[in-house]
Amino acid sequence: MATDLPEWFEHDFGPNYQADKTVETGNVYLHQPFEVARQALDSKVTRKLINIYDLSPQTVGTFDLAFCGSVLLHLTDPIKALWKIASVTRDMAIIATAIDPQEPDRPIATLVGHQRGDTWWIPTRACLELMAVAAGFMGIAWVGEFRLDYRDGSPGTYHGVLHAYKTLQNWSADTRHRDEVICQYQGHATSRETQLKRQVEQLQATVDRIEHSRILRAAKLLQGFLARLSRGGG
Repeated sequence: MATDLPEWFEHDFGPNYQADKTVETGNVYLHQPFEVARQALDSKVTRKLINIYDLSPQTVGTFDLAFCGSVLLHLTDPIKALWKIASVTRDMAIIATAIDPQEPDRPIATLVGHQRGDTWWIPTRACLELMAVAAGFMGIAWVGEFRLDYRDGSPGTYHGVLHAYKTLQNWSADTRHRDEVICQYQGHATSRETQLKRQVEQLQATVDRIEHSRILRAAKLLQGFLARLSRGGG
């Protein structure tokens, strides 16, 4: 089964979106490629016109494998979309979306929705992994990264791909990476606390050095004062 929006203007477009399509041309752009591919491949795939936020076992059923490609960046609420995907996935979901290659280990996302109103969040690798965990997936395996260039060869958006597992039995990530992910979503608070503790210790050490320096200067001033008194008394 494939799913798609019923209408082009049911995308999460914001007020800054500059429409370059009418209702009619938008719907053709949205729906025609699927029909062309289905006919060319003589495929028996069915399609359900539904918003991703409305996915559920009741609306579409459940599946061993789910695929979500280049969708999350166009959503105002990508985490809600991921837990909807998780709700209809029995085994594994393949998630491909735009990511920020800078600081991949920091669980942060950049808000870009103010620019055009049709693209919203660009997460780092760590953030995308945590989003999948927050959606209810039990195991994460990072598959790879690539740049999705435009047809004319100009550089496009950097993407990442992960496998998100509903059970640990089929979790194919290596032990080292599993430990990293577990640390990120179970021990992130502890890690952050440790980091803050180190920062406090560094600041305290700086203060101690400053105070020690002040004490040394005070001692030298006192020695000079006593020396002057001694010379005056002689």
